[in-house]
Amino acid sequence: MAAEADGIGRYVFVGVGIDSFHVEAPWKSLANAVNDLEGVREVLQERYGFESRDEWVLTNTAATKDAILELLDNLSDPDTGI
Repeated sequence: MAAEADGIGRYVFVGVGIDSFHVEAPWKSLANAVNDLEGVREVLQERYGFESRDEWVLTNTAATKDAILELLDNLSDPDTGI
């Protein structure tokens, strides 16, 4: 695997997908953001061996500003094992 040759050791997938925004215009609802996110995640996991923990994927109402910032903080913390 290329990751091993590069000294990386593994690949991870982290994502945010939001179909419905709870703010006024100009943001409109999307039809497939969450489905697309899950599809990409599945392909990367199954075909390419990416690791993707459920807590690394935020969708719709779970994808708040605070949750995204917390996820980024956790990902940048060497003690999280990422």
